[in-house]
Amino acid sequence: MSVIDAAELEALLRANGFLTVERPPQLWGLETTELEPFVRCLGELIAAGLFRNGNDLSRLVLNVANVVDEDEAHYVALSIRGPGEWSPEVAWTPGSEVVLAGNYLTAAAAEAGAVRGYTRDLGDGSGAVTLWFTRSAG
Repeated sequence: MSVIDAAELEALLRANGFLTVERPPQLWGLETTELEPFVRCLGELIAAGLFRNGNDLSRLVLNVANVVDEDEAHYVALSIRGPGEWSPEVAWTPGSEVVLAGNYLTAAAAEAGAVRGYTRDLGDGSGAVTLWFTRSAG
């Protein structure tokens, strides 16, 4: 595995400044297979949102969150949220038969080293797709 440190993640978020970006004050680095597959995965995440909302970038929100689960494991979650049809809700893990908001995103998430993902219908005509990556040790 490779590491994208907090500074690299911040640079990637700035490069996507055409979106509304939500992020914690202190970003965590994350583990991925390599930078190129991660950047492709981020692009596919955005494309999934565009597909669902009629290609309106101004209505998408890219969110990064530091997550600690019930087992005290640490993750970095990336989400794209926006209007559109996001059902059915699905939960994905690498190797599963589930398609996560499209075949391209599913393949990109697996190639980038995402450890889980899911889609949510937020019930107000909007929804989101989220991918979790393991937090890097550094």
